[in-house]
Formats: sequence, C-alpha cells, structure tokens
Amino acid sequence: MMLSKKINSLTEYEQDTLSIAALEMKDAYDYYTKLDKNTSLGVYELAQEITDGKDTDYDKALAIQNFFHNSSFIYTKQLPRVPRDIDYNEYFIFESKKGICVQFASAMVILARASGLPARYVEGYVVNEKDLNTDRYLVRSEHAHAFPEVYIAGYGWMTFEPTAGIIEENKEGVGLFKKLLEDYFSVLVYIAGILVFALIILIALKYLREVYWKRKIKRINKSQAVHDILQRTAKNLDKIKLGKKDYETMMEFLTRIHEITKIPMMDLGKVFDHAIYGETEPKKEDIEKAMAVYEKIKVFIKKYK
Repeated sequence: MMLSKKINSLTEYEQDTLSIAALEMKDAYDYYTKLDKNTSLGVYELAQEITDGKDTDYDKALAIQNFFHNSSFIYTKQLPRVPRDIDYNEYFIFESKKGICVQFASAMVILARASGLPARYVEGYVVNEKDLNTDRYLVRSEHAHAFPEVYIAGYGWMTFEPTAGIIEENKEGVGLFKKLLEDYFSVLVYIAGILVFALIILIALKYLREVYWKRKIKRINKSQAVHDILQRTAKNLDKIKLGKKDYETMMEFLTRIHEITKIPMMDLGKVFDHAIYGETEPKKEDIEKAMAVYEKIKVFIKKYK
C-alpha cells in the first residue's frame, strides 16, 4: 500500500522518466546481449575468467576493458590479415592480439555479452586537434574511432576504451600539451627573471648614485654642499607633490614642510641663510644637521607613498 502511494505521488515527468528508463533497460537486455550461435565456448570461458570475482556490472565491464590493456594486445593503424575459415574476432582475441580500433571494440562487445552484459559497437571520432587560430577542433578522417558502450543499470550506456594504443596516443597529446605549457611557463619565468634582474640593476644604480652624491657632498665647498642638500630635498619632495612652489620663498617652503612633516626644517633653513646671505662658511656640524634633515625627509617620503 505504501509503495502504491509513493508511485502515485510521482510527478508526470518522473513517471515518464522511469518508463523511458525501464524501456531502455528492456531493449538493452533484449537486443544487446545476443551473440552469434557459432560463438565458441572459449569466448564464454574467457569472459568468465576475466569477470570472476567482480560483483557489479561496471566492475565486470572495467575488467574486460583492462584485459586488453594488460594482455600484450597491440594497436595498429592497418587491418591485419586474418587466415581463411577462422572467425575474425576470435582470431584477434586468442591468436594475433593485434588490430585496429574496430577489432578492439568488437572484441570487447563480444566478451561483455558473453558475460551477460548488454553491449553495443559504436563509431565516432576522437577529437583532440585544435586550430589555435579559429579556436575550433579539427575533425579529420584519421580521427575516426570505434569503441564499445556497455549498459550499466541505473546509469545507462557508458563508454569504455579497450584500444590501448588510443590511450597512449592521447597521453602523447597530453604530454605535448604539457610540454607546451612547460615551455610557455619557462618563457614566463625567463621574462620574469629579466624583469627582476632589471629591477635589481635600477635599485643598485639608484643606491650607487646616492652613495656617489653623499661622497661628493663631503668633498665640495661647504656652502655649495648646503645648497645641493636643500635642492635635492626639494626635488625629492616633488615626488609626492610637496615640492617648492614658484611663489614661495625658501623660508616659506621650509615652514610649510615643517608643518606637514614635523621635521625641524628650520635647521636646514638657518644653515642655508648663513651660507648664502651671511657669507659664513658652514661648519662640519652644519652639514651634518642638513644631512640629518635630508634623511628624515627621505623616510617621510617612503611612508607617505
């Protein structure tokens, strides 16, 4: 009674879906489990041996697929010759173990059906060649491929790939793609290395210019040194748009910067006034004071950025 109520509670769409699934499953077992009446006992025995101990239909199908991968089968692109009066598929399975995708697909269908699994032979294309200019995949005659599908209850038709050579070719394709990616990233790393090296050079040059300028300050006339320190300080402040305005006197400029930075700019102003207008030779202590202000401004600019 409960089951009847549950079935009645299904939507019309769900009922239709279940009906279609049931019909598909019935067709699968009615039409895709049959084998030719001349199929040898050896085929059935081999199918039993391969699937022995496998509990689910999927595990059985996977075991049959892997049988072709692990039993010295060889994939070729040319159809091998088959002796007369010998079954085409059974010769491939038991004797030659060498063939094209058609033979691999057909052989797996036969072994699957011999195991009681619904299986069918399908032809299509393996498309893995992409035109980078159009961003579209190319489909050529050589891309044609045969493969088996096995019906798994609850899932429907599932594709399997017994043709080991196709897997290897795909691995080669993946390997090529991987190599292209590796080459691409190698180029990126190379470019990044150049950029980092260039950045290091720029930083080094900036540092060396600063060292050279400070050594020059120690060698030149002290009045000129004070002038150069003030000019370099103002130039550095230009980087953060706090440089000297055209309408400002030097003392107005230094006062404004003092108010903004709280750095004793007037120390530098006094030394500058004495050197330029008082015609007094600055002392070593004056140069050191001026340089101290210069360094504090540099620290402020770094924090300001």
